[in-house]
This record gives sequence, structure tokens and C-alpha cells, in this order.
Amino acid sequence: MQRIWDDLFVEILKVSKWNLQKIQELQDGSDEALCLLIEASEHYSYLQQAYHDKRPASIHVGVFFTD
Repeated sequence: MQRIWDDLFVEILKVSKWNLQKIQELQDGSDEALCLLIEASEHYSYLQQAYHDKRPASIHVGVFFTD
């Protein structure tokens, strides 16, 4: 079962990277395109870090609430 989750995580990471590259190729310099590029970059970075963190152990995601 763990192998299935690993394969799924790798495929999600590949899709995220493809989306990032496609947005980068098609961006037209507008503010909207820049926002999409930043958001895609953050998603890819988050997934990459989560995958890296998962490899030696289990994933732990924390949520911080502020006033």
C-alpha cells in the first residue's frame, strides 16, 4: 500500500511541475499571469518539500492560527 502512495505522490509532483512550466511558457507579463506563476511555484515547492519530508518518515503538516 505504501508503494501506491509513493507513486501517487510522484505523479502529483510531476503534474505540478508540468503546470508550473506551462504557466511560465504562456505567461504574457500581466499581473494575473504573475500571480498564477507565483501560486504554481508555491504549490510545487510545497509538494516537493512534503515529498522530501515523507521519504525518511511520515508527513506532518502543521497549522498555525494567529489573531
